[in-house]
Amino acid sequence: MVGQRSYYQFSIRRFQNKLSYVELVQRTCITVKPGIDFVSRSGSGDTTFQRFFICFQASAYGFEVGCRPMLFLDETHIKEHRVQGVILAVSALNGNNELFNVAYSITDSETYDNWVWFLENLKKALLSDRRMAFLLDRGKGLKEAVPDIFPIDHHGYRFQHIMQNFNDQCVGKYAAPFKKLLRKILQRIAYAVTEQEYQDAMMAMELNYADAKEWVLQNDVDHWSHARFLGQRFGELLAESFNNWIHDARSLPILQMVDKIRVQMMEMAAKRKIDAALWDTPYCPKVQKIIEKNLQERRSLAICHSDGIKFEVIKSMKTYAVDLHLQTCSCGHWQLVKIPCKHACAAIGSNNEAVSQYDSAFYSTEVYKAAYERNIQPIPTFDMPDPASTIRCFHQATDNKKVAWKTEKEENTFKRRSRSCVYLFKVQTNRSQPKNL
Repeated sequence: MVGQRSYYQFSIRRFQNKLSYVELVQRTCITVKPGIDFVSRSGSGDTTFQRFFICFQASAYGFEVGCRPMLFLDETHIKEHRVQGVILAVSALNGNNELFNVAYSITDSETYDNWVWFLENLKKALLSDRRMAFLLDRGKGLKEAVPDIFPIDHHGYRFQHIMQNFNDQCVGKYAAPFKKLLRKILQRIAYAVTEQEYQDAMMAMELNYADAKEWVLQNDVDHWSHARFLGQRFGELLAESFNNWIHDARSLPILQMVDKIRVQMMEMAAKRKIDAALWDTPYCPKVQKIIEKNLQERRSLAICHSDGIKFEVIKSMKTYAVDLHLQTCSCGHWQLVKIPCKHACAAIGSNNEAVSQYDSAFYSTEVYKAAYERNIQPIPTFDMPDPASTIRCFHQATDNKKVAWKTEKEENTFKRRSRSCVYLFKVQTNRSQPKNL
């Protein structure tokens, strides 16, 4: 029953200012229609807030035209002392490998049902059904919810969570030097690009600690090793966290927190648009540096032509096969990140062609600018009710005996004591003042 479930909720009468805010956001910022849920409290007949989803149309459009088809799913707890909810969020990476916020939600807790609801709203908000890769931790309900809502898309796990679990579950009891060795081998497994590199790393793990290899195999290695992942994740195992980006906002009351996140998104988009207008390179600065580095290193490589499309590139005593038509190199890096590696740059240069013909368009300056083409608009709230006079704390309805914050009796007692303290302070202050002579 609804009354037996854990909801951090408050009366709809106390939520009127938030409903007004939602309407303002939808009307002013031309958002994808927000999702918002209410439930009935058992036995009271009162309607209470449960969860809220918002995706600005500027964000949905920017992700569609300016970001790679890859999404990062995050959750973080609200830190405002009266509220015990969570923020669910989905972000992408723009062409300069910077965080691009797509959508977020306020919910009562991290559960499978809430993740399903969030992902269903996200699916409606996205402007196309292009294939994507989802990167996530293995939090409560998330691991199961993603394949249920996006069954044909690939999903992988963030390596920092794998490393943390590896430390806690497998190597935490060992001395620091041995633990450090096993962590380095785990990194080799995760960042291995070719099957041979993966097998070599697994062999090293087995030779040092056979149980650690078994742990790797039992913890979904196909979802976090480059060599085994079937989807396209553009070489990303780690990314800037949405949680860190909203660190200050998490401590605010709900309404102010939601609006601060919107303002942060608006200001960040405006700043990046101004910065990009000054770029004079065909590719975003971070990618341009990678390309220039590969162009510099190609000078030491020898080239053997095959048919003008396929090449054999020689470095020291090793050879690499490059196929310009398939845009592949046997080192694996070109197909991993969609940027020509140094071997591919050498082959492209021997054909008197420009490397820009073979780079992914997602890294170009023009596509980066397109991601911020549409704006999140300012929202006037001067005529809304004062949040301080209407916002009340969430209540946790776990059962009829326990309440997350205060019962009505306790709250009234707290108010009486507060008034008494104020009165006592005034009396003591007046007594301490010297009499006029």
